[in-house]
Amino acid sequence: MTGLLRFISAAEKTGAFLAALSIALLFFLGLAEILLRTLVGYSLPISLEYSGYLVAFSFFLGLGWTLAEEKHIHLSLIESKLGPEGVRALDLWATLLGLVIATVLTIALITWAAGSYEKGTVSFFPSATPLWIPQSIFAIGPLILSLSLLGRLIRHKLKGFRQ
Repeated sequence: MTGLLRFISAAEKTGAFLAALSIALLFFLGLAEILLRTLVGYSLPISLEYSGYLVAFSFFLGLGWTLAEEKHIHLSLIESKLGPEGVRALDLWATLLGLVIATVLTIALITWAAGSYEKGTVSFFPSATPLWIPQSIFAIGPLILSLSLLGRLIRHKLKGFRQ
C-alpha cells in the first residue's frame, strides 16, 4: 500500500507542477501578445486558443494536489454540528462520491479525446490544433484527482480521516 500511496503523491505533485507551469506559460503568452500588439501591431494567432487551454490545464491538473493539501472548500459549519464520528462518516461518503464522479469524468474525457483522435478533429482556430492533444491533457487532471481520492480512501482505512 505504501508504494501505491507514494505513486499517488508523486502524481499529485506532478499535476501541481504542470498546473503551475501552465500558469507561467499563460503569463508569458499574454505578455508576448501585449508586447507584440503594442510594439509592432501584430497579434499571435495562437494567443486566444492556447490561453484557453492553459487556463483549463491549470485548473484540471491542480485538482489532486489541492485535495491532498486539503485546500478545497470545507463546510466547517456543518462539521461543527456533526462531531468527530459524523465528520469521519461525511468525509468517507464525500470521498466515495467524489471518486465516482472523478472516475466518470476521467472516462468521459478519455473517450472524448479518443473520439477526436479517431475522427482527426482539429480546432477551428488558425493553428488547427489536433483536439485530442489538449483533450488528453484535460483528462490527466481528473485521473490524478481519482488517484488522490483513492489514496484518501486507503488512508481512511489505515488510520481514519483528519486525525
